[in-house]
Amino acid sequence: MDCSHTDIAIQTGGSTLNQRKHHFEIDEEDFEETDLHSDGGHAPEFSMHGTNTGNSPITSITAQISGLPLTVSWNKAFPLQPGQDATATTTTLPLGLLITVGGIYTITVTVTMADGTKETQTTTLRAGLGL
Repeated sequence: MDCSHTDIAIQTGGSTLNQRKHHFEIDEEDFEETDLHSDGGHAPEFSMHGTNTGNSPITSITAQISGLPLTVSWNKAFPLQPGQDATATTTTLPLGLLITVGGIYTITVTVTMADGTKETQTTTLRAGLGL
């Protein structure tokens, strides 16, 4: 007779298995060049989406691209309450930043919490070609 077993694990102590590392979890970033005319012009598009996964309101979020300030528009007003998500977009880049399709760019996001504490996350993106 065949016998099947089901393994069940229950955590009884220690820190949780799926700990969140940040109070603002970024789950989507997109960076594209949408000028398909090859005329030397640029039409960049940047967007990111995230959620306040902490217990405190977020009073501001700033972004930088390759060390330069990146001005974005948010679809929600601050403060961003715990559990709320928001999307930021822009079609302009800082002066002096030249983008190329396939280029690697560092994105730094700094979140300021209601108590004044700050949290910074850095990621790298490759600029894609928007079709």
